[in-house]
Amino acid sequence: MSIYKRFGFFVFLFFIICILMVCYNENFIIKKLSISENDVIIFENNNTKDGVSFETSLKPFEIINKLNAKIHSEQKLNNNKNDLLIYYCYIENLNNYVIVDNKKVNMQIAYDGKKTTVGIPLILTGY
Repeated sequence: MSIYKRFGFFVFLFFIICILMVCYNENFIIKKLSISENDVIIFENNNTKDGVSFETSLKPFEIINKLNAKIHSEQKLNNNKNDLLIYYCYIENLNNYVIVDNKKVNMQIAYDGKKTTVGIPLILTGY
């Protein structure tokens, strides 16, 4: 086998492994939260190739506790009717992260009092 074929095979294999890791992360979160697929609305983040956002009826601290996430910071925004609570978290076994205020963040949770929106690594679809 020539070196070009070996290199091409390696690149292809690496690409497949990356795709599987991304799918595993999404499925890991949903399974770990013990929520049925009917209760989860998944939106792909358009700005990142491996980001995902979903809405759920679970409360933020239910999600944080089930995933053993560490809260790095919290934000409270006032809108017309309700306060919007936003949590920036880090989960050890997720590889994808962004740096926010010099800290690794790979999960953002927004709660408006009725529904919870979760973004991995961030919510880029709106809340």
